[in-house]
Amino acid sequence: NGFTVGAGGTNPGYFNSVGYQLADDLDIVRGDHQISAGVNWIHTKIETVNNRPTNGQFTFNGQTTGLSLADFMIGSVSGGFLQGNAVYDYDDHDYIGVYLQDDWKVKPNLSLNVGLRWEPVIPLRNTYSWVSNFDKTRFDQGVRSQVYPQAPPGLYFPGDPGYPGRGTTNKRMLNFAPRVGAIWTPSGDDSMSVRASWGIFYDTPHLFFNTRFANNPPWGAQITIANPAGGFSDPYQGYPGGNPFPALNSNWQTAAFPAFGVYVNAPLDTKPQQLQQWNLSVQKMFGDWLVSTTYLGNRTVNLWRATELNPAVYSATATTGNTNQRRVLFLQNPTTGQAYGTIGQLDDSGRGNYQGFLLSVQRRLKNNFSVLSNWTLSKCMSDPATSEITGPTIVDPNNPDADYSYCSSDRRHVVNLSVVARTPEFTGKVTNALLGNWQVSPIVRWQSGNRSTITLGTDVALTGMGGQRAMQVLADPYGDGTAGNYLNRAAFAAPTAGTYSDLKPFSIVNPSLFQNDVAITRSFRMGGTKALQFRWEIFNLINYVNLNAPVTALNSAAFGQIQTAGDPRIMQFALKFEF
Repeated sequence: NGFTVGAGGTNPGYFNSVGYQLADDLDIVRGDHQISAGVNWIHTKIETVNNRPTNGQFTFNGQTTGLSLADFMIGSVSGGFLQGNAVYDYDDHDYIGVYLQDDWKVKPNLSLNVGLRWEPVIPLRNTYSWVSNFDKTRFDQGVRSQVYPQAPPGLYFPGDPGYPGRGTTNKRMLNFAPRVGAIWTPSGDDSMSVRASWGIFYDTPHLFFNTRFANNPPWGAQITIANPAGGFSDPYQGYPGGNPFPALNSNWQTAAFPAFGVYVNAPLDTKPQQLQQWNLSVQKMFGDWLVSTTYLGNRTVNLWRATELNPAVYSATATTGNTNQRRVLFLQNPTTGQAYGTIGQLDDSGRGNYQGFLLSVQRRLKNNFSVLSNWTLSKCMSDPATSEITGPTIVDPNNPDADYSYCSSDRRHVVNLSVVARTPEFTGKVTNALLGNWQVSPIVRWQSGNRSTITLGTDVALTGMGGQRAMQVLADPYGDGTAGNYLNRAAFAAPTAGTYSDLKPFSIVNPSLFQNDVAITRSFRMGGTKALQFRWEIFNLINYVNLNAPVTALNSAAFGQIQTAGDPRIMQFALKFEF
């Protein structure tokens, strides 16, 4: 299979963060109302030195000879070459949240909770103002930065007209999140209750989300060459101006921007991710048993995903070696467009939704016996989200809706059963010493498999983007279900060069999971408050083989095979002295 030299955390990295928080909450009870108000301010900052790209990264995918190792032996960097400066990602952020809510007991058997939260969107800020914004309109009009006049058209930086401070997006101060909930007990006692709630919630990105902005030229200046002609010996052979390092290490105000630089970008009017969540549940007591049914739902809008703003355009002469020369901006204007390679663009138009039904049956501990069991039937659909601006999650930038599919974590069924059973204290000394005060606690869990995507492993569309999917040519994609033949290789094929498959991501259901554990405990009293507790825990009691996901890269010789599995039976023992 393909492999990479110089990739990953092979260099020293330093990650330091600090946070300060001030919060206060106030509760006032007046008659049937409990009014609550509060404020929360959190200031966080991160200082990282990330040397991940500095070694240079060579990728071999077998494109020249058919075998990755053979490509490596002849020095053919078939998968591409990447190198960049160290990334100094010094960011800070202020979070503010203010809320007001009222718990109102409308009637003895009806309570309402109504609240409103204010969470203004304050963008992450770079301490050194190492952030930028690319706008296609400015590129078309040839508008250049006043702060970095040597930058190519289209780029703006802090200090340029209209740029929002040290951040990457504009503030959004009118950001409100209402919520409401109700509890009703129809009979006025605890034998039955009906609960319902709805609310809006916003997400705040973590500090490392903007890490790649400091990697944009001129600071990080990461260079990607799709198929370097010089191979191992001279990867910058044919690159305009030759090796751009170490000239790009410090003289950022005057140095020329690199050719085909790698950028990430965010629209200045990016909307915050929003989640609407609701549920309706009914609980009913039947003697010692509590039965609960719940409908759960949520809907996500403005889900952050990423697309490619400067993809390569397919042509009859397209190869992986001329990817940069086929990019949209280069074709529009080779003189200025050669400054741009890939541009990972934040996209806030993603969506997701979840629908679930939960049935729970519970018996609280009584007469040395308790049960907790539940079954969830659910469905999760989503666009591919991004947790950092590191590159596209959308496979085809011209058809982003093609990636809307099942969530990777979608599991149709989840069943849980846990039991606690204790032996009583016996009257006979010997009998009690042998059999009394033992506790057995089995836990059983079964869940449908999560999902995988059938990928090509190569750039068949020749757009300079990865993650492309195979075509499914047979209705049934599965083999015989065994580890060596979980997927049928004949059910899939590569699309025609320059095209995309219509197969959705996460179309494959992985094997289900069956978890069976048990804990056996016994406490031996030693007088007074002293006791010795013995504990024996067995994980995977019946030694069931839980197969993991299969290999889903179509260019892999192991495609369709499952090569790993969960843990076998594991036992552990413990003694604890209590005093």
